[in-house]
Amino acid sequence: MVLSKDIPTLEAFSTKNLTQVNNVFASLEIVEWFIRCEVDPGLQPILMDYFPIMSVIETKVVASEERRRRNYRVTEWGDFRKALKGRLERMEQPREFTRGEAAVAEAARRGLEKAVMDTIDECMPWTKPVSFEKRWWTKTLRRIMGRLTARHRTAPNDPVHKTYCQVRNKYFQAVKEAKRSHWREWLKELNGEEVWKASWLVDGDATD
Repeated sequence: MVLSKDIPTLEAFSTKNLTQVNNVFASLEIVEWFIRCEVDPGLQPILMDYFPIMSVIETKVVASEERRRRNYRVTEWGDFRKALKGRLERMEQPREFTRGEAAVAEAARRGLEKAVMDTIDECMPWTKPVSFEKRWWTKTLRRIMGRLTARHRTAPNDPVHKTYCQVRNKYFQAVKEAKRSHWREWLKELNGEEVWKASWLVDGDATD
């Protein structure tokens, strides 16, 4: 119990007797977090017999570190495949290993892994997170948005507004597809603890 013993938490209406009918319980792991836990009769609400219990708890908010990620969306996959092919051609051709060649098979596996990782380092850039940019934002959306803004500004009274509406609708549809794609990719990467976060997002109010 965190609240000290024999501290009244209730005052009976009729008899004015003081009793301790409530308490504050905490696990051993967080008991030391409590700086103060006490009853404040001066804050008792009108027509209420219970006294408020005031707890002051010291907690620490650990800021999560931004993990560096590879930017798959802007990768030039043609250059990636070309660079990977060149590395693979310099390696020993694939073959079936026998039971006594465990060390050779392991060396081949490591060589293949190194070829892939070296190609990633060469051809795949790191993401550059921006605080105000949505995670589902893509280069395709940026290009469509640029076309949308340019056509609207350069010809406000031109019949091209029909094309403008088509591009606008295409942009809105692309935004929906980008959000849907990002949501599916995020769900695939969830671990056991993050499943509850996904459930909270589904059941909560709609956001960006």
